[in-house]
Order: sequence, then C-alpha cells, then structure tokens
Amino acid sequence: MLHGYCIRQAGEPPPASDLRGVDGAAVRLIEFGLLGIWLSEGAAKSPSIPRLRQHETVVRAALRTATPLPLQFGSSFQDEVAAERVLSERSDEFRDKMARVGQRVEMSIQVKRAELDGAPGSLAAAGHGAPASRPPQPTTGRAYLESRREALEREEAARGEAETILDDVEAAFAEMELPAVRVVGGAPGLVGSLAHLVHRQQVRQYREYANSLDSTRPELRFAVTGPWAPYSFV
Repeated sequence: MLHGYCIRQAGEPPPASDLRGVDGAAVRLIEFGLLGIWLSEGAAKSPSIPRLRQHETVVRAALRTATPLPLQFGSSFQDEVAAERVLSERSDEFRDKMARVGQRVEMSIQVKRAELDGAPGSLAAAGHGAPASRPPQPTTGRAYLESRREALEREEAARGEAETILDDVEAAFAEMELPAVRVVGGAPGLVGSLAHLVHRQQVRQYREYANSLDSTRPELRFAVTGPWAPYSFV
C-alpha cells in the first residue's frame, strides 16, 4: 500500500531525499503524464495526532516550492499502477483545480469574542469556577415545545449575528478580491473563521489587513494562521 500526500505538476521539485512522512516512511515522487504525486510506503494507517502532523509536514514541505493539491489523510493506493491510474482518470479535474489555486496559498482568520478570550475574571481566563446553574426542565409537552422554540430562535439569532460579523470581516479584505470559505461557530466563544485563497506575494498584505481589524473591532479577537496548502479550496 502507498500513502498519498499531495498532487503536483510534473516537473516540479521532488521531495527532499531525507523527507519522512507517516511513521517515518521515506517520501518519494511518481509522475504520470502532466501530473505527479508524493507517496510513501505503508499499509493503511488509522489517524492519530502524530500521524496527522507527519502527513501535514510533508504537505507543507511541498508547499515551500509550489502550491500542491493536498490529499486528506487516509488517501491510499494499492500500488504505483493504481496511483498512476488515478492521475490518468482524474487528470482534467486535478489540472482544473491546479489552475485555480496555482501560486496561491490558504490563509485563515479565526474570530473570537474578546470577553471569552482570557478576559480578567472570566471562567475562560481562570479555567475553573462554579458550574452554571441549569434552567428548570419543562414539565409538560407544551412547555417542552415552547422551550425548544425559544432555543431555536436563540440559535438562529446567534448565527445571524455571527454571519453579520463575518460579513464585516470579509469586507475588510474586499480590495484583495479573494476567494473565501467560511465556517460559522464551532466552539464556545468562537464566532467563526474565514479561509482565503491568497497569492503568495500578497501574504504580507493579507496579514496587514488582518492586523488592522484589531483597532476597528475591539470586542473581537482575531487569529491569523497560514500559509497552508489550499485544503478548503480543492
């Protein structure tokens, strides 16, 4: 079995001879037609934090020389013939995606509420405290339905507020005309996140735009990560 890491254009730099991937396996390149793929030997592996990090290390190594199409952990092939078959059968798809992401990287900005991000005296800052009291449980069917309706209304309102905040954040990057993917919520205190497809030469400009948000929205906290391979756009 072969573990796949990313798809490349044929002729782009191969992995370094000392690059190691999942479980320390050597990473190598095979090419077929106009495409290539980075692989390592090994039976199918169950995901774990160390293995996910090893997989990402290889993808990031590829990103240093050209933007790859990253493969999700668990992408595997029976042998080189099977890998070449995938490159052949999906050649048009892979090349279209490469044309979209070529010379771009993924940058991400995470948006949190400031009062839940280590504010003095908050439970988030202290890491402990008395548990919140639970609201009384409905005792009738009608009361239950009413409580569910109110909960859904609160959820809808919170999502609407989060969408509005993310609209405002996205507008801050409007001049850069970046493709974007958003995720709303995801954890307590997290408004959501935006992933942007950024030209490599615009990464510094992107960070400057992101840093400017701190002064315009003091009630929020912004965390920028990247550059990454464009997982959100393939």
